Amino acid sequence: MIHAAKSRFLRIKPYLPAICFTGGFTWDNLTLVRVDNRLDMAIFGVYLLLAGVAITLIGRGVRFRFSRHLPLAVQFLFGGLFSSFFVYYFKSASSAPAFFFMAIPLALLVGNEFLEKRLGDIKLAIILYAMASFMYLNVVVPVLLRRMNPLTFILALLCSIGLYTLIRALSGPHKVSIVPTAGLYTFLTLAYFLNIIPPVPLAKKYMGIYRSVERRNGAYCCEYEKPRWYQFGKKREKQYRWAPGDTVFCFSSVFAPTKLRKGIYHHWYTKPENSSQWKETDVMGYTLTGGRDEGYRGYTYKCHVHPGAWKVALKTAEGKTLGIVGFEIVERANADSIATTRIEY
Repeated sequence: MIHAAKSRFLRIKPYLPAICFTGGFTWDNLTLVRVDNRLDMAIFGVYLLLAGVAITLIGRGVRFRFSRHLPLAVQFLFGGLFSSFFVYYFKSASSAPAFFFMAIPLALLVGNEFLEKRLGDIKLAIILYAMASFMYLNVVVPVLLRRMNPLTFILALLCSIGLYTLIRALSGPHKVSIVPTAGLYTFLTLAYFLNIIPPVPLAKKYMGIYRSVERRNGAYCCEYEKPRWYQFGKKREKQYRWAPGDTVFCFSSVFAPTKLRKGIYHHWYTKPENSSQWKETDVMGYTLTGGRDEGYRGYTYKCHVHPGAWKVALKTAEGKTLGIVGFEIVERANADSIATTRIEY
């Protein structure tokens, strides 16, 4: 029986990284709901601490009964960190540059499943530790300070550099070049100020265009044209049939950690006829207060519009994009009646 079990294990061993990757990512995506969950953040903090301890022991060549399993332990801890924070960052990503940035944690997440033997190399392990600590602290610092701005990013970056420096010093007298990690931190700094890094811990929950929005008994009632029989799943306006005097509303819902206050803005754009460039027409915003599972709700509206292509971008004061909704305005005769329906958020 033991021989048969060992034989089956050897057959599936080449597929174990893919199985672990798929299972771990699926589990994290289903269970990681709130970025400000204290228990989750405490567990990930322990992961980061244990990864630092394991890397230090590897670097110093400490030998004990289970020391040969230290690279596997580092792989497991990095896997938990990269998988979880890929989920958090992915939920906040909504622009093309942000999705481009997500290629980095995705590559680390996938690559980590095949790096057990390489993680015995202290140079690679320390670089990965630097990235893992940044992804963790860039979420935790705004949650703890209840604010999100360039200063919280810089503080998170400095704390990550401090952890990297500490682990590098404790891991022994190795000639670990600081050039790769310095390049990493330089890239992260540029990526932040170029609005490439997703705006964690904020995350768009919903965004849509409507004919009217009213707040009633704590709910937001959003009105839109009644779907035709073939328009399955329609819950907002994608083609707004407009007549002079009509108003266009943009409703959005944004999740933020408890007690975090942040100004967010709706940037209204139109694309002039015979032009490929979007032109900004208005910027309107409000201050959100975090804590609600379904997100903080708000809306803006615009009266002076015209037929053509439009979009609304939801951004922070620093210009970080949380979401974009596009729609088309087509003219209708004033006499044309429109049957409408409502949805509550």
